[in-house]
Amino acid sequence: MHPLWGYIDVFTSTISYLLECYKEYLTKRIPEKRNELTEWYKEFKEPYNRIVSESVINDKNKASG
Repeated sequence: MHPLWGYIDVFTSTISYLLECYKEYLTKRIPEKRNELTEWYKEFKEPYNRIVSESVINDKNKASG
C-alpha cells in the first residue's frame, strides 16, 4: 500500500462529506438558487467521482501487481 493512501482516503472522504453538506444546504436553505448551484455541483461531482474511482482501481491494481 502506498504511504499516502491514508491521506488520500481522508481527503476523498472529506470532499464527499462536504459535497453532501452542500447538497443539503442547497435543498434546505436557498431553494431559489438551487438550479444554478446544482449545475455547479453536478459539473464538479461527476468528474470527481470518476477520478476517485479510477484512482482506487489503479491503486488496487498496483498493490496486487
